[in-house]
Amino acid sequence: MRRKSGLLVVLLILTMVTGCWSSLALEKRAIVSGFGLDQAKEKGKVRVTLQIVKSGAGGRTDMGDTGGVKAKQSVLVYTGTGYTFSQALDTLVKKTGKSLFYSEAKIVVAGEAMAREGLFTVTDFFDRSREPSTRNLLIIAKGEAKEVLETKLGEEDIWAYGIRDVVKSAMLHGYLPTSDIKDFITAVESRTTAPVVPLVKIIPNEYKNEGNQPPEQKQAVPAKEMKLLGMAVFRHYKMVGQLDERQTRGFLWVNGKEHRCITTLPIPGSEDKKAASVTIRADSKVKPELKNGKLRIHIQVHEEGELSEIQPDSIDMTNPANVKEFEKLKQYAIAGEIQDAVKKAQGLNSDIFGFGEEVHRRYPREWNQLKDKWDEIFPLLEVTIKVQSKIRRTEKVTNPAMSE
Repeated sequence: MRRKSGLLVVLLILTMVTGCWSSLALEKRAIVSGFGLDQAKEKGKVRVTLQIVKSGAGGRTDMGDTGGVKAKQSVLVYTGTGYTFSQALDTLVKKTGKSLFYSEAKIVVAGEAMAREGLFTVTDFFDRSREPSTRNLLIIAKGEAKEVLETKLGEEDIWAYGIRDVVKSAMLHGYLPTSDIKDFITAVESRTTAPVVPLVKIIPNEYKNEGNQPPEQKQAVPAKEMKLLGMAVFRHYKMVGQLDERQTRGFLWVNGKEHRCITTLPIPGSEDKKAASVTIRADSKVKPELKNGKLRIHIQVHEEGELSEIQPDSIDMTNPANVKEFEKLKQYAIAGEIQDAVKKAQGLNSDIFGFGEEVHRRYPREWNQLKDKWDEIFPLLEVTIKVQSKIRRTEKVTNPAMSE
């Protein structure tokens, strides 16, 4: 009995010591919420920026309520340089005086100049390291990554999480492609498919000093905002160009992922008036055809949506002919976006659509003769586009009153 009691006391003491040790270790760690990578001024060096959560910072985080008094600023931004990503991080350990804790990081931002130089350094670090997740969102900044990490967006006190929320929302609504470190590495290692990454830019908020706003209203408007520019296009690890917002939508139609995006359409007979259609379901197929030695790519898109707005409210949507007319307009709009995206990708000679993978899958024998010439074949590929659009619902109003 005495032995059991003694053992229980020892276990209790060990539990208490372990609890104190964990608390002490946490205080000695700097929790990283986001990474930034830019070219340094010194030739051959990289500049790494870390956004770090302040000790005792309040607000909502992915770890739950941290408690404590809510600080005016919940994060700190540190910058260090080095000849490698790892060396730059080591300089930041010295600056913070703490061990860096990467598990709560959510985004990796690379400046455009660094992306054009190549992202092998950063992706190799994430691929080899145990702690930072390869599921961190990857974002390219038009300008410097440092500026993105220094900008507060949305309601998140942890700024990097606010940036993540904005980008993820854009992905969900069909404005940006889904891309994290793992997706990027997978695309680089594929036979032909070129990586694509969301492209953003920090700009001044045009409404910040608009009109005679009271002080409390001006304080509620952020000084800067993040503009979504489309997506950066890569060949292997290097950025070679970009697709604008319209071309990015074209890519996403072919990508085949459902997204709830809005397409603006002209009103038949009133070109100055517009209608809005919301996509509720979309899928696509890419079919290669090799006939008489000539390779073609056929893209088929099936889309379903609903009309959410019509200007003016004077069109009878109970008339099947009017519904058909809007379906034709939407088919034309979607096909135009896809065509623009294909032309841009061919101009950059970057197979962002994975056409090469589809050819390899359908014609494995012939692919052996095509794969080494794909850089010559892809820019000259004949691509046909067929879109089928259906308007399933016209919202609540089908025959609205005539506007005066």
